[in-house]
Amino acid sequence: MRSRMLPRYSMRSLCAVGLAFTFLGVAAGFCGAQSGGSTAGAAPTRASGSSKKSKAATWKFAVSGDSRNCGDVVMPAIAAGVAQSGAVFYWHLGDFRKISGIDEDIEHPSEHFAKLMTLSEYYDLAWKDFITSQIAPFGKFPVYLGIGNHETVAPKTHDEYIVQFADWLDAPNLRAQRLHDDPSDLKPKTYYHWTISHATSGPSGARKAMRATVHRRATGLAWTTTAHQPR
Repeated sequence: MRSRMLPRYSMRSLCAVGLAFTFLGVAAGFCGAQSGGSTAGAAPTRASGSSKKSKAATWKFAVSGDSRNCGDVVMPAIAAGVAQSGAVFYWHLGDFRKISGIDEDIEHPSEHFAKLMTLSEYYDLAWKDFITSQIAPFGKFPVYLGIGNHETVAPKTHDEYIVQFADWLDAPNLRAQRLHDDPSDLKPKTYYHWTISHATSGPSGARKAMRATVHRRATGLAWTTTAHQPR
């Protein structure tokens, strides 16, 4: 295997087509004066007999995926952008590292020029590099991880993925939700869901609670929102 220098600007050009970054906003309608009422995934509504207009509350999260070849270059910048965005959390959809070959951002940095990296060395480094170079820049900001097809490219396996990323897959809120759903479900999984609750001011300054349940399924992302006025 031969290693050669790739200019940093060229790496950035490759990254432009390799990593998509999006903010998603989710709106929930508040039921004006309805005690204990709720609406899920609906437009803002007004309770019967109430003259007060309802007010929509919005939350947002950041999502991107496929950081093969270029993630060590662009993910720190994404982390900085997310921190300033007002997003509630960040979600990486998977394909952290290439695995079928050595990622270009691992192969070409100067610390690797002195020697050629073997595939065995790369396999040992790849996911550790993802954590230290791409996830660590988020600091304490909530990060959730999905699984892509490159996470199970040989010699990597689904079981190894769960072990390596257990700190994220078995985060306290995910574990609590899993055990709430099934007290016997003790092991973390690559699919999960959790609930986010927010309090916000509705009409006339009344405090309302917004609850959002976010799912990570084998087929992708899904979320539902429910807004209600506490009893």
